[in-house]
Amino acid sequence: FLTLNTADDGPGKPDPSMLLNAMRDAGAVPENTFMIGDTTFDMQMALAAKVRAVGVSWGYHDRARLERAGAHHIVDHISDIRHIVEG
Repeated sequence: FLTLNTADDGPGKPDPSMLLNAMRDAGAVPENTFMIGDTTFDMQMALAAKVRAVGVSWGYHDRARLERAGAHHIVDHISDIRHIVEG
């Protein structure tokens, strides 16, 4: 890991601060960044940071909630993430 950001360091999700700080530390830009998460808060944080939101269907919030929260993609298996990132 290049950086570690938690809610202890500032506002929690869905505020984009943790993600924006991680991107800054890694030298990443929004158009090349994916936020992968299992909650609506993760999807909201991604949208607020203007990055692509990728939901995983095996976590805390189900597919329908992730879709309503604005997920750009939802994957059912970890191996599917590669296809999203490379696509």
